[in-house]
Amino acid sequence: MSLIQKTLFSIIKSPLLIFCTLLFIYFFALSVSSVSAVSNAVVFNEDVLIYISDLGINLTVISGSQVAGFTVNTGSVSFDMENGSNLEIRSYDRKDLSNSLGLSVSCGGSYSSLTLNSGITQTLTITPLASNCVVLGSMGSYSDKVLPTSSITTPIQNEKISPQNSYKISGFATDSNGFVKRVEISLDEGLTWKNADPFGYSSSIFNWQYIWSNPATGKYTIKVRAIDMYNNIQSPLSTVSVEVASSISLNTDNSSTTAPILSFDGLPYPSPQDRSQIESNLAFLLNQLSLLQAKLKLSLDVDNNTFPPFQFLRNLSLSSQGDDVKNLQIFLIKKNEGLAAQALGKNGATHYFGSLTKNALIEYQRKNNISPTSGYFGPITRDKINSYIINNKLNLFQIKQ
Repeated sequence: MSLIQKTLFSIIKSPLLIFCTLLFIYFFALSVSSVSAVSNAVVFNEDVLIYISDLGINLTVISGSQVAGFTVNTGSVSFDMENGSNLEIRSYDRKDLSNSLGLSVSCGGSYSSLTLNSGITQTLTITPLASNCVVLGSMGSYSDKVLPTSSITTPIQNEKISPQNSYKISGFATDSNGFVKRVEISLDEGLTWKNADPFGYSSSIFNWQYIWSNPATGKYTIKVRAIDMYNNIQSPLSTVSVEVASSISLNTDNSSTTAPILSFDGLPYPSPQDRSQIESNLAFLLNQLSLLQAKLKLSLDVDNNTFPPFQFLRNLSLSSQGDDVKNLQIFLIKKNEGLAAQALGKNGATHYFGSLTKNALIEYQRKNNISPTSGYFGPITRDKINSYIINNKLNLFQIKQ
């Protein structure tokens, strides 16, 4: 009998040896199967939170992801991918996940996410945006090709502005195939862009304003662009040319004098000098008349309850303040879902989100099967109430400015 035959015979006769042999085979197979297809891979065996401190935004790498490496940058995070790498990233704040590879972002009711199964060596850089993603719902993979538009109502073209501590630039934006997500303004020929502040937002009109602090004397071209729910950017831009000047020159009989700018309702009133100047003044006044008529129509629309209904734009929680908090309180009081709403009604609608508002919101969430019933006014509750307002044509919450 050969040595191998003797060894096998002894193993078969001993149960302990059989057990040890099987155990050795099991661990050997396990070690082989755990070898990564990616060299020096970083394997996430559980969900890992990545905090981008300068943005104050959390991203979560989902368990099972495997990358060659990653780096947290200023305002972004980069993942090194190789053949066989896979990655799933989620934002439980439902942020737009702008990325260097142009990957589509899945937007759900609880989180936004993107996935990548890499077949080549590449780097994926994710830059989360301050804005939330958009739930497409029944629209599925619908692609919107209609660009939003915007208008500047104040100031008007070629207006002369007096230097002062601040000047309010305002206007409105619309999108015929969805809604406007934000409006941006540039005072330096488009080199930098700043977000305009929304107010009185409705389902079809995005009213905006921007406070221009301490405008310096000189000539400016104010540029404005609207961005819609599908991240389409307005083109061409809305522009208005203005001049910030403390005085204007008046030419009469070939003489030159300097006089302060006269203003009507905060708007400059040019002084007539000759026929061309009179025609210019007339055009100016007609322009102002059209603007005042438009503002009057908006005011009448609100009074006659025909203006598009107010829509909530942001998340609200304890200690939140603003007109939207007051409108939420009005809604909860009028819905009157129970004792908590009645208690809020006795206190009245304020601009502060306190315990009474939270309890009334919990009551509303419970009655309308919204989960979780936490008293947090987030995307799920906000979409529910916004839909109710539109479907029932409630115009009681339009904020008058």
